[in-house]
Amino acid sequence: MEMSVEKSRPIITLITDFGLRDPYVGTMKGVMLKINPELSFVDLTHDIESHNILEAAMILGSAYRYFPKGTIHLVVVDPGVGSDRRPILALTDKYYFVSPDNGVLSFVYQDPGLKKVLELGAERYFLDEVGDTFHGRDIFSPVASWLSKGVDVSSFGDEIHNYVQIPIPESEFENNRIKGRIVYVDKFGNLVSNIKMSLFRKALSASSKKKFKITLGTLEINKINKYYIEKEKGTASALFNSWGNLEIYVPMKSVSKIYGIKKGKKITIDFI
Repeated sequence: MEMSVEKSRPIITLITDFGLRDPYVGTMKGVMLKINPELSFVDLTHDIESHNILEAAMILGSAYRYFPKGTIHLVVVDPGVGSDRRPILALTDKYYFVSPDNGVLSFVYQDPGLKKVLELGAERYFLDEVGDTFHGRDIFSPVASWLSKGVDVSSFGDEIHNYVQIPIPESEFENNRIKGRIVYVDKFGNLVSNIKMSLFRKALSASSKKKFKITLGTLEINKINKYYIEKEKGTASALFNSWGNLEIYVPMKSVSKIYGIKKGKKITIDFI
C-alpha cells in the first residue's frame, strides 16, 4: 500500500533557480492554490545558481528527509524546458518528487526507499494551455497540487527506468590522503566540500598517522572545529557542517571572497 499525502495540511517544498525578483515563483504558487487552497508551502531556496542542476540536487539531497512523511518536493531547475526532456514524478517510501528528468533527483535515486519513477503523461493534470518556456507553471505545479489532493500516483503516467542521473563528485582516500573538491558556496561565503565526515573517520581509523593537514589553495588547516565561532575572527577554519560535509570558513567573514576560492577547487586532507 502506497503512502498518501496528509490531507489536512499537505506540504509542498520548492527549489528553483528563479530568484524572487520576477513573478515566476508566485505564479507557480497561484496555480497550485487554485487547485488546492489548503496547501502549505516551504521555500527551500530560489537562489540556485542559474541552470545548476548539481547544486539543486545537492540542496534537495541535504533537506528532503527532514519533512513529514507525504511531503511533495517540487524542483524546477530546468535548462532543457521545451525540449524532449521528460517531466517526472518520483516516489520513495516517504516522499514525492516532481521535477524535470535532468538529474536533479540524483541524490534521491540513492535513497534505499525509492519505489518508482513515472513520466508525467496525463495531460488532464496539466494546465489547459502548456507553453514551451514555463513548465514550472504549466506542468509541474498543477501535477504537484493534484497529487496533494490525493490523486493516485499511477494516474499521472507510466513507470520508467531510464531516468537521468548526473555524476556526483565523490571524494576518495588513498595513500594517507583524502582528495575532494569544493562543491558549494553558501550565502556566508563558506566553502562546502564533498568530503564526508564518515570518510574522514574511516580514513583516520585506517591510517597509522593520527595528525592531519587540510590544504585548500594557499590555506593550511590542522584542526577541525565543532562550531563556527570556535576560532578568532579572520582565521580560516574547518568543521563538519549540518550536511556532514567538511566546510572551510572564516568566522564572521566570507572565506570565498577573502581567498578568491570558488566551486571546483581541489581540497585535500593529508594524514601526517
